Amino acid sequence: MRKILFPLAIIFQFAFAQQAEVTNVTAAQRTDGSQLVDITYDITEDSMFTVFNVSVEVSFNGGITYLPTYYVDGDVGVNILSGTDRHI
Repeated sequence: MRKILFPLAIIFQFAFAQQAEVTNVTAAQRTDGSQLVDITYDITEDSMFTVFNVSVEVSFNGGITYLPTYYVDGDVGVNILSGTDRHI
């Protein structure tokens, strides 16, 4: 039985492999005193998935824990298309 399951696991890994990639992520706080942070990123195209779910999590304790952030707008949420210069 193990001889059958191992090859099947490898086949499924290749079948469901995603080609999409998030690159060029930058975050910069504005200098106008608003304390807002601008996040930009790119999502490369994927042949299997056409839209993506993007979320933002923030840590207030040096990365020990992260909390979801709901007060954001821009290219965040569900059904985000691939492309360059996405902005949150």
